[in-house]
Amino acid sequence: MTYTVYFRHRRLPDDHSVWMVRPGKSYRLLESFVNASAIAPDIPLLDLDRGERVDDRVDLDLQMRRGRAFRDWDTTPADRRDRVPSRSARDYQDVENGGHHSRNINTARTLLEEIPEGSLIFVPAPRLTGEALLGELGPVDAPRVEVNRVVDTTRIPFLGRTLKNPKRVPMRSLPTYVTEIAKNRGVVAGDIEEEARQRLYLEYYGSFQLGSDTVSFQYRAGEREFTVQDATALTTIALAVDDVAAGRDVQFASMLGLLGRQREDSPIVHATINSPFGRITAQSVRRGVIIVAALLALGMLDDDQGVLNALEDKTLDAVHDCGDEAATDAELELELLYNFYDSLGAENCREVLEIARQVVEKTEGNFDADAE
Repeated sequence: MTYTVYFRHRRLPDDHSVWMVRPGKSYRLLESFVNASAIAPDIPLLDLDRGERVDDRVDLDLQMRRGRAFRDWDTTPADRRDRVPSRSARDYQDVENGGHHSRNINTARTLLEEIPEGSLIFVPAPRLTGEALLGELGPVDAPRVEVNRVVDTTRIPFLGRTLKNPKRVPMRSLPTYVTEIAKNRGVVAGDIEEEARQRLYLEYYGSFQLGSDTVSFQYRAGEREFTVQDATALTTIALAVDDVAAGRDVQFASMLGLLGRQREDSPIVHATINSPFGRITAQSVRRGVIIVAALLALGMLDDDQGVLNALEDKTLDAVHDCGDEAATDAELELELLYNFYDSLGAENCREVLEIARQVVEKTEGNFDADAE
């Protein structure tokens, strides 16, 4: 019997970037961003042809003035609004540019042309009771997206870029150093501190590899309670595979014996326990923690002897969908699995598979690997 492990964690380049984008004045565009799966500068009715750059428009100043008129009208309380402004840019020839004119042009240029494709975008909600939006930014040269906001019966379009695989995240689940980003910066910011970047990566990707320096594994429990015992079991497995990845021999009579042998370079573990939808994350400078997902997947096959035979005979297959490096990554991860087996031996590996299966069945969790 030949088993195949499918790895689903995301591989990111060293220069991958994270950006905060505030959803317009008073955060009023957040739901429009969500509905369109896109982000846009807060410039109502901005009109650019496909492939046209912001600075190419000869009527850019007129469009910016028109956008300001609609933005001011939109953010005025309903009982004090005048009639809807003119949609014709020509009607703003005698209007002054006003404040923030250049800044708004820069914002449009940054969002529509300069932020690299694939960057992780963080759109905060205005209050901790709301949900932020996360997603990967689409290509610069793709057709731009119309993001619509309706005020009373008036539709106001905005020009934006797509967000791939958007995800909502409760603001309350984020630490202060993430939720405060929007308060300390302008409308768009790419100078996100490393601690906040790493937390946003965890929220969006779960398991991922960032260049060659950071590898993260995440297990997400279901509606069943996720306990200290569950977190301890997964932490122990993570420590074991990390030791193997570091070239150390793992010798212990019980899996729990590892907990007293943590080193300075051991994985950093974060866990949310004793609640439904708990989770645990292990981050390391080594690839080993990713193998935890493979062991969970292999444990769920419920054929421990067959899996042990495949590890002994080195007949597992692996598939990794991470672009040009997929084949190489799959080979490296298989090698780590085999080294793990060789280091622990059959009986300890059987114990690992049993523990893995018990945790997943008990907590009904999910993780970024499959096996069949």
